[in-house]
Amino acid sequence: MASEQNDKCGCWMCDLASLMPEPDVVLDCGASVGQTANRLRKHFPKATIYSFEPVATLFKHLQRNCELLSVHPVKKAVADQDDKTHINLTKGTPCNSLLGYLEGNPCAQWTKVVGQEEIEVCTLDRWCQDSGLPPQRVDALKLDVQGAELKALHGARKLLETVKAVYLEVLYVKLYKDCPLFGEIDAFMVECGYRRYAVYPSSQPDNWGDVLYVKA
Repeated sequence: MASEQNDKCGCWMCDLASLMPEPDVVLDCGASVGQTANRLRKHFPKATIYSFEPVATLFKHLQRNCELLSVHPVKKAVADQDDKTHINLTKGTPCNSLLGYLEGNPCAQWTKVVGQEEIEVCTLDRWCQDSGLPPQRVDALKLDVQGAELKALHGARKLLETVKAVYLEVLYVKLYKDCPLFGEIDAFMVECGYRRYAVYPSSQPDNWGDVLYVKA
């Protein structure tokens, strides 16, 4: 559900570009079919970009788009473990989540589970190690993983020692079972040495939004 704002001053992508005009490596987690990858490539033509998407039907589209964009697709979800698990496929495709359905939530019409799919899940720290990618090369991390952002952050503690900017979705109300809210994620980011650079409203500003953090 990441906010897609106009590419003018004030959007997160422009803010990120002002902070780091030429990042080395960018990790795009929760890539869907490559909407964010497309914008990242336009803003950062020289960056190495990895886009993570675990759902098979979405990944097929992502692969095609990544080939055109010279972006590296990765068929995995990111969390706090390295394993196989099931992702919940929801009525609204952008709401597919590792977390369970929460009856009566404000976005229930989109988060209603309609099926499941077995996927591979990884921690970003282990993925960097297995891929031979030094964590110090990763300048920016984007997370839009439908309530599992804190899980992904816990799996990236080594990465968070050096990543310069983190852009992620935050929830103000419970949209998934056992999902953390903004305050919990914000406290974790402060603990890891980050400060809030900007908060971006979504199309449902009472329910969720997006935040850009930079290393303090």
